[in-house]
Amino acid sequence: MRLLLTPLMSSRSALQCKELQPPRPQAENLLCRLQENFEALTKKLTLRMEEMGERINDLEKRVADLMTEAGVENSDEELGVKTLP
Repeated sequence: MRLLLTPLMSSRSALQCKELQPPRPQAENLLCRLQENFEALTKKLTLRMEEMGERINDLEKRVADLMTEAGVENSDEELGVKTLP
């Protein structure tokens, strides 16, 4: 952002206005760090969701295997299980 001096504005008031604005490099650095943290958190959450999905799939398979061993042959509809496309 440029600060223009007009004939009505003294150099002292121009300096005061400039001091009120946050330093651009510091703001950019802060935004950069926030974005890096957000990206790292996104990766971490995505990984955890994938791991949880795998665990759920394993659990469903084990339950199905146990039901087969027990002689229970219910379909997914009878069990109330929703299958994903």
